[in-house]
Amino acid sequence: MAAPGSPPAGPDGGPRVVAVGSTNPAKVEPVGDLLRRLFGTCRVEAVGVPSGVAAQPLSLEETRRGAEGRARAALEALDEAVWGVGIEGGMHLEAGERGWLVTVAAVADRQGRISTGEGLRLALPPLMVRALLAGQELAEVVDDWFGTEGARVDPGAVGLLTRGLVTRRHLVADAVLAALVPRLHPELYGI
Repeated sequence: MAAPGSPPAGPDGGPRVVAVGSTNPAKVEPVGDLLRRLFGTCRVEAVGVPSGVAAQPLSLEETRRGAEGRARAALEALDEAVWGVGIEGGMHLEAGERGWLVTVAAVADRQGRISTGEGLRLALPPLMVRALLAGQELAEVVDDWFGTEGARVDPGAVGLLTRGLVTRRHLVADAVLAALVPRLHPELYGI
């Protein structure tokens, strides 16, 4: 019998399958690592699905909608999946040039329930906020500023801004864990 809060067994009673709505290793691998640490045997499948929001979400609400959209789409794309996980990175912008990097994760199940969580929020430099407001994507801005390539994967903007102490994979793992907390204690959250 599965431990309380673990993903249900697959439809055939076999290994639990979780679909992650991304093919980006910086999103998929931390999800797999976390789920295996929490639940043991679990197969994680990467599924390329759209978020349903802008490529560069500019609010916490839009970022959350993107994560939820990816979670639902991943679940629907893979019949054997018991959960769909969506992760969306975005910004939370305020008046002026104040903005924060945000990461939101969502976990959807076959009963139509969805739980969400967030990773660390990190203040963005005003020059990056201006570039985002002008229509650039954060990965492009970060690569230009730091002279790197591939900030979209790892270490991500957070890795470059924190000098590697926190990477995009950390943000993803933290956000997914936060989204899983209600499922770890279903009796407390009514899930």
